[in-house]
Amino acid sequence: MKYFSVIALIFLYSCFVNPEGRIVFYDFNSPKAAVEQKLFTTINADSSGGIFVEEGDKNVNAFEVIYVNFKNSPKETYQVGFTCDSMEWNHSPNSRLALIGVSDGKKWQFARDLNKQQMERMQQRFEAEVLLKLGESYVKSNETNTCAE
Repeated sequence: MKYFSVIALIFLYSCFVNPEGRIVFYDFNSPKAAVEQKLFTTINADSSGGIFVEEGDKNVNAFEVIYVNFKNSPKETYQVGFTCDSMEWNHSPNSRLALIGVSDGKKWQFARDLNKQQMERMQQRFEAEVLLKLGESYVKSNETNTCAE
């Protein structure tokens, strides 16, 4: 069981750090808890009902996955998640959110499955329909350092 946990953590880590496994990082000058709370509050307060967010798996020392669902065309779900682990989140004044993948309801696709135009469209949609509503400044990054520094 111990080896399975290590393998699972390596796989999750590679999804966020490996350029083939994530589309882009967003670095915030705010702690993870503040950005996450604004993410949930802002999207869930959206009166249009076009977007909703739900938590994925939570694990004390692993990545936390969040799903952002877009009901308007194109209907799709984005998988996002904060890098680092709970120990880092409790001590860092910064946070890093990764846009990881997209699903059309049938199949998940990640950076290795998408062309440049598809990834740019996703980034523009995520930024316009989600991140701008947070009221938090961010910097897009393709750097693969593991945590916001």
